[in-house]
Amino acid sequence: MRHSFKTAICIALACACLTAVGASAAGCKSKAVSPIDLTPLSVYMANDWYLGTTTAQGDTVSDTFDLMQVFVTASDFAYSGDNLSIVGTTAVVTGSGQGVLTFRRDGADEALNVYVKDAVNVTTEAQLRKHLANSDSIVLQADIAAQGSDDICVKSDIYGNGHRFEAYSIVSKQDSCFYMDGPQIRIQDLHVIGKAVDPNDETVKLEDFEGFGALFNLDDAYYDGHSVLQNCIGENGHKIVVLRGIQITIEGCIFRNAADAIIASETTENNTGSQITLRNNVLANAVVAGFLFWGVGKANESSQQTLTIEGFLDIYNWKSSENAKLMPGTEAAAGLVNGLIPGELKKEEYAHYFYKDGGNKYVHFGLVTVWTGDKKCDNTPTIVGLDAVGIYKKDFPLPPAAGIVVRRCDLYGYDSAGTPPIKPTDKITDNPDLYQELRNGRAA
Repeated sequence: MRHSFKTAICIALACACLTAVGASAAGCKSKAVSPIDLTPLSVYMANDWYLGTTTAQGDTVSDTFDLMQVFVTASDFAYSGDNLSIVGTTAVVTGSGQGVLTFRRDGADEALNVYVKDAVNVTTEAQLRKHLANSDSIVLQADIAAQGSDDICVKSDIYGNGHRFEAYSIVSKQDSCFYMDGPQIRIQDLHVIGKAVDPNDETVKLEDFEGFGALFNLDDAYYDGHSVLQNCIGENGHKIVVLRGIQITIEGCIFRNAADAIIASETTENNTGSQITLRNNVLANAVVAGFLFWGVGKANESSQQTLTIEGFLDIYNWKSSENAKLMPGTEAAAGLVNGLIPGELKKEEYAHYFYKDGGNKYVHFGLVTVWTGDKKCDNTPTIVGLDAVGIYKKDFPLPPAAGIVVRRCDLYGYDSAGTPPIKPTDKITDNPDLYQELRNGRAA
């Protein structure tokens, strides 16, 4: 969240804390930490493999690619299709196209659908940075652990081939990892990790990622054209995706483990509102919410945000009253703001928000909208498709005095009546069925 938003909330909640019945110094502090899910996940590539038309080699590029870089124990390569031929273990590329690569590995015959893109094959961070800076599309042919600290400006497409990009050296310096700076950018099949952690380490918590940069940042992207994030995994950051002034489709992705919101979309004065489509995605484990809209300044028609939900949207983000929060711990007002929410949630008027599971009570923080701008303006986002995914609008549990500056604050979450599609104790599993649904949609 930016300083204008933080300052407005701080002023409002300072007033609220002074006037709320029963508020005390102890009540304005929240030490509850947020649970985290570290189940190992991987990008599902089915039988697909992407190859660039050229390969980075030193200061130049080559039109050949050594297949043994990827298929280390394979032999007997053959290809049927467009613009590619095989010489021994070398692919000779003459242009973009598609076909089928066959080979023998570990005593078995295998076949892959090959998509040859007008792009550069890269295996190192230096190659990735160089060619993205040159506006070349790239294809990852290896996992990469970043060593540099500057954000990576993306002006063309990235095909990840399911590989991991570990971004700790970048996001720990509060820079965003991939800063998308151009029209109609596509990032697909990429697994971005803000900080790699031991999945068996029970001391890890979401708050450990406070102050990190975002993994994907489409910030001030005033471009005509539609960008795409598809079949990606992003995890372990302050935010996973930041949007401002962008048209984008996010499809078939798993984003999880954020010290703020998983996806955050902002409008400010003189800022075009984002037009966002979410199709077949999973959002999990955020200190604040799965999706956060916030707005400051003056709104007009051009700054109106629209979110369209298609297919399924699973949000794993249930909160007890003690760990329900509106602000991450990096904000100066966090202790004050978050300390008030548990007291509000315990009031009788919010009792119907809670779902009982395993003897405990939880409220679902799926989406949150916050508007702190001009009181004469209404920047309430348009959200299409909530009913189909079982998410409903509720009043956010803030004291009335917060209305001094907080013009609007709404909560959207699963209904506590009946059986929600995602229960509080449910977790994402490394499940082939889920990966298939992310790619192909979920059967009705």
